[in-house]
Amino acid sequence: MEQRVRIVWTPCRFGGLRPWFQCSGSPSRPACGRRAAKLYLAIGSVFACRRCHHLAYESQSERPAHRALRKARKLRMRLGGGPSLLDAFPERPPRMHRLTFWTLSAKALAAQGRALGLEIDEIRRRFPGPASEENGFSSPQDVTSMVKRRERFFTPRALAAWNARARGLPRHS
Repeated sequence: MEQRVRIVWTPCRFGGLRPWFQCSGSPSRPACGRRAAKLYLAIGSVFACRRCHHLAYESQSERPAHRALRKARKLRMRLGGGPSLLDAFPERPPRMHRLTFWTLSAKALAAQGRALGLEIDEIRRRFPGPASEENGFSSPQDVTSMVKRRERFFTPRALAAWNARARGLPRHS
């Protein structure tokens, strides 16, 4: 099968031209004419843009709990730690500004709390008896509000004390 794909050129802001593929559509959709940097080839089909082939990104089909876990892991690795949420929280990397570290740490803790709350909610949905509030489990809203309360009073001294407790170091006064 032979297919011709048109190339369209657009001017760049600081001079020069940029080439784009122009989508010629797919068998299920007529030519949309969109500019695209990449064209995709579906099995037994033609080259077309993501919209014409009805493609989605992997993260768009992910459950919210997995998305929150991925976000927490990504933030932890950016802070210099490992991807495991069970490890102690990483210390501030050298040459990272303190405010940046505290902001990213708060975001990582919030994502971790959200993931935990969503997982608890999923366990309750799948196993309604054992994980009920009558058996001592708090509701996901309680977990989320606890994380939000912690974020509100998040200070550098509190983070340092929390890290020291997690590592088993003596407290400084």
